[in-house]
Amino acid sequence: MAASMLSAHVGSAIAAAQHRHLFDDVQTYVMFIGHARSGHSLVGSLLNAHPDAVIAHELDVLRYVRWGFRSAQIFQLIVERDALITSREFHANRRYDYRVADQWQGRVRRLKVIGDKKGGASTRKLGEHPELLSRLQRTVRVPVRLVQVVRNPYDNISTIALRSGRDLGEAIDRYFDRCATVQQLGSQVSEKELICLRHEDFVADPERSMSDLCEFVGLEAEESYVRRCAAIVRRSPHLSRHEIVWAQEHVERVEQRLAQYPFLNGYTFAG
Repeated sequence: MAASMLSAHVGSAIAAAQHRHLFDDVQTYVMFIGHARSGHSLVGSLLNAHPDAVIAHELDVLRYVRWGFRSAQIFQLIVERDALITSREFHANRRYDYRVADQWQGRVRRLKVIGDKKGGASTRKLGEHPELLSRLQRTVRVPVRLVQVVRNPYDNISTIALRSGRDLGEAIDRYFDRCATVQQLGSQVSEKELICLRHEDFVADPERSMSDLCEFVGLEAEESYVRRCAAIVRRSPHLSRHEIVWAQEHVERVEQRLAQYPFLNGYTFAG
């Protein structure tokens, strides 16, 4: 075991033993799947604001599953990561501030739902090592719920190209590689274990979307919580497809591949 993982293994075991009763009521584990820059950070942060949930920001839980960490150790690392990410210093350097006023980010009332928001990287790892999903399920020992957030593929692909420096052709291939993995994951679980949220619908009606998400993971959608979450949501999606030049051949290349994935039905370059 690498030195850093050994340190995390020992430290999390000690801390989990000290806080063992914190995890007694955990009923659901939440994992995000899909593409990076699809709106996972927003949705994860809002879910994390619930008084009975802790959703860490990009802990990369599957890495610890591969190293054989136990459920209590992973849960402890999630709680510690959440405390770090909700600090004022972290948010001061973020492009977007997803803090929800007067809610529970960074603390918890009664921990019922726990998870990690690292959709893109988790999907890549599950594509390379499909057995990790069943290993995660065995490790956490509570029902696992998968949350997929999708947005207009042309926006997602444009953002991938802009942020990574890839040309559009490479970004398109990378995008649809992830789509294939997500579709495979969907075939491994039941309908009650996977929810697909469209970013455009989410920002248009965040109160309804958060209520649906809470019901899916097993949380009560308290009125004040839902209202506070909705208040920080920008009601129109960012159209990054207009920040890059799309050749007609690339538009048509995406159009031809959309039909393979039902969760992308209805998306076009125009809207």
